[in-house]
Amino acid sequence: MGPKGDIVRVTLVAVGDSGVGKSAALHAFVHRCFPTECLPTALDQKETLLHWDGQTVYLNLWDTPGSSSYDALRPFAYPQADVVLICFALDNRESLVNAEQKWAPEIREFLPNIPIILVGNKRDLRDASPELLYEVVPSTKSSVNSFEGEAVLECIGASSYVECSALMDQGLENVFGAAIVAAMKHKQKTPKKKCRCCSCCCTIL
Repeated sequence: MGPKGDIVRVTLVAVGDSGVGKSAALHAFVHRCFPTECLPTALDQKETLLHWDGQTVYLNLWDTPGSSSYDALRPFAYPQADVVLICFALDNRESLVNAEQKWAPEIREFLPNIPIILVGNKRDLRDASPELLYEVVPSTKSSVNSFEGEAVLECIGASSYVECSALMDQGLENVFGAAIVAAMKHKQKTPKKKCRCCSCCCTIL
């Protein structure tokens, strides 16, 4: 972490299946509102300045497509990453399976030392059934409970597991606060490494 007053630069990359709410979460955090129209499915870049722990943070966010047809394009967002969000939807169990079996291995292949934040999106849809919050639900159920998210965190070696709802503006500051903390700790410990390819409150300025 630099001296107080310096601008700290953090590059964040979000990955996950199509339709799990990656784009909505990034849009809601940057613009402070839920998107009212369909967002791009190709690589998209956003940036924002925010205050965190008394410092100004320049946050560069890369939103990546989840479709397999973009597998060759997606790694172009990886080289400058300081932290990665692996996203899944709390109302879609298959997306959690893919977070563990597809997205974590892809990130570890290209960015073996970069911290990962596991993010459960669409909490409002899962929380519509309160009994699913902590219940060990059968595999036939589509919703994911918090224990299952924590278990995948351990399996993939993520730094944090955070749940949020972009629609309800719940948990977003926790998601990006955890990402900034992890990125700053990594920057302090390790010099910037090349990619192998070609809870604090944040206040938007």
